[in-house]
Amino acid sequence: MRHSPRPAAFRTVTLLAAGLALALAAALPAAAPPVIALSLTDTGVLFHDIALRPGVAVDLHVTVMGDVDSKACQVAVHGGPWTAETWRPYFEALRAAEGDDVCVLAVDLPGHGLSSVPTGIVFGQLLMDDYVTAVLAVLERLDQSLDIEPRTLVGHSLGGTVVQMAQQRLVDQGSSLEKAFDISEAILVASDYPREVPWAFVDSGAAGPVIGSFIVDDPQLGAIMRIPAEAWPAFFFTNLAGELVDGAPTPQEIVDRGYVAPGEPELVIAQLLGLPPFAARPSVDAGVFDDDTRLRVVAYDNDGFILLGESQGLYIHLTGDASLACFVGVLGPGTTHGTQVSDPSALVDALRSADGCEVDGDDEDEDEDDEDDDDEDDD
Repeated sequence: MRHSPRPAAFRTVTLLAAGLALALAAALPAAAPPVIALSLTDTGVLFHDIALRPGVAVDLHVTVMGDVDSKACQVAVHGGPWTAETWRPYFEALRAAEGDDVCVLAVDLPGHGLSSVPTGIVFGQLLMDDYVTAVLAVLERLDQSLDIEPRTLVGHSLGGTVVQMAQQRLVDQGSSLEKAFDISEAILVASDYPREVPWAFVDSGAAGPVIGSFIVDDPQLGAIMRIPAEAWPAFFFTNLAGELVDGAPTPQEIVDRGYVAPGEPELVIAQLLGLPPFAARPSVDAGVFDDDTRLRVVAYDNDGFILLGESQGLYIHLTGDASLACFVGVLGPGTTHGTQVSDPSALVDALRSADGCEVDGDDEDEDEDDEDDDDEDDD
C-alpha cells in the first residue's frame, strides 16, 4: 500500500544532512566500501539493509524535523498503527514554544510510513523485539553515519513500550541507553505497560475483542491489525465522556497528512497485549531507568486506553521514585490518547513545566558523569 506524499523537508536540513554524508564519504579511503548504506529523501534519511534478525532486513526511514545541528535532538518513536508524521504537530508546537533550535528525528518503524516492509518474512510476522532492534540500529547509525547524537528518546503508546524494551535489552547486556548512546532522557507519552504494571484495558479482557475486530489477513502483508482512517476519531480522539475533542483530525486529514500506516502486525499486537500465542506482556525490570537517563512519563486523564493512575504505577515501577517527581499528568476534557496530534501544545507545555524535575540522587549522578567526562578528556 502506498501512502500520500509527505510534505517537503526543510531545505536547510536536507543540505546539512547531505553535507554530513559527503564529509563522511570524503573521510573514507577511496577503495573502502561504505560503512553504512543510506540515501537522502525529500523529508529525511533512509538507512538501508538493517538486519532485524538472521535473514530478515529492512530499510528504515527517519523524518528530519528542524535543525539537526541542535544540541537537543529528540528521536521519536510513534505508536501503532501510526507513522512518523504523527510527530509533526508536536514538533511544530515545540518550535513555536522554544524557537528554531529544536530537532525531532521521527522514526518510521518497519512497514510504516516511508520505511520498507521486511525482506525474509512477511510484515505480519514481525515482533516487538524487531522494533526494538530497529530503533537501536537507528540510534547507532545516526551517530556513526551522520554524527548526530540525540539526547532524548521519546515513545508514544506502543512506541513507549519499544523504548522500555530497548533499555531492558541494553541493561541485560551490561549497558544502557545512556552508556551506549549518551541518551540523557527518555519520555514515555501515553505508553503501554509491561506485564509488571496492572492495565485495566487488557487485564479486564476488553482488549482482545476490540483488537480482534480489526484483524485482517492481507494477501501481501499477512495477518495485521488495520484500523481504517474512518475509525480513528472514535478510537484515538474521543474522551471518556464520548466526545470528539477539539483539534481532532478528520478521516480525510488523517490520510492526507500520512498519519495512518497499512496496519500493525498481529504478532506485534499480541505480544504487546499478552494475547495468544504470548502468555504475557513484555517484561521490564523494576528500576530499569534508575540510572543516568532521566525518565518522564506523560499520561492524559481522558485517555480511555492508558489511565492516569496506571501510568503513575508505570513511572514508579521503572524509576523506583514513589514521589512521582518526574511524572507528568496532562489534565482536561480535551486530552485523549492522540493529544500529541489534536492538541500538541498541551503536551509541549506540560513537558516544559516539568523540565526541571529531579529525582533524589540525580545531582550525585550528574556529578559522577561530569567526573567521567573529565577523565575521558584527560585520556
